[in-house]
Amino acid sequence: MSGIAHLLIGMGHHVSGSDRNTSDETSSRMHRLGLTSFSTNAVRNAELVVYSSAIGVTNAERVEAETLGIRCVLRAECLAAIMECKKGVVLISGTHGKTTASAMSVHVIRGGSSRRCHR
Repeated sequence: MSGIAHLLIGMGHHVSGSDRNTSDETSSRMHRLGLTSFSTNAVRNAELVVYSSAIGVTNAERVEAETLGIRCVLRAECLAAIMECKKGVVLISGTHGKTTASAMSVHVIRGGSSRRCHR
């Protein structure tokens, strides 16, 4: 979710979030980017709630959002919407070999004249 938050912040959106378990490194990085943490009460100010498939229907933030009529979307739907407005994006996914495939792709792209970014 921090990756999606990073993309949304980079697109100029105000992003806040909550997580039951987060590392100090992730929290520090996200706060530097402009993400603010919140309690369930802050859902009232949201236009959209993005949740992962691991979040059940009884999650407090989801319940609050749905009660208030705030649109809730799965993480995958949000990522699809973000990627829909991007051009020239290469996505690498799967169970095994993502790091190797990513490194090989960057190597090939660096050999060309394309503008590239590896995060």
